[in-house]
Amino acid sequence: MLRGLGESAAAIVADLLRSPFYQRLVAGGDVVGSLARRGRLGPRPVLADGCRCVIEHEPVPFITWPYERPFSMLRGAALLQRRVLGWR
Repeated sequence: MLRGLGESAAAIVADLLRSPFYQRLVAGGDVVGSLARRGRLGPRPVLADGCRCVIEHEPVPFITWPYERPFSMLRGAALLQRRVLGWR
């Protein structure tokens, strides 16, 4: 998954990717890792017009849609969000 970012978003995301908060979430398996890419990704250029950088996210093993998820998965997602936001 690649996401192109403009100037202001690139600076914000760069700060996030370096933050201990984000590193802790990745290490705990709560979010997928991401890398900021500039220039080329293999043989292809990754920057389109207006993009400062491209964020590459680690692939997830499978994709599900909210309507496919049982209550237990939705509850787990809600509890993860509470934990990430620091809500008890």
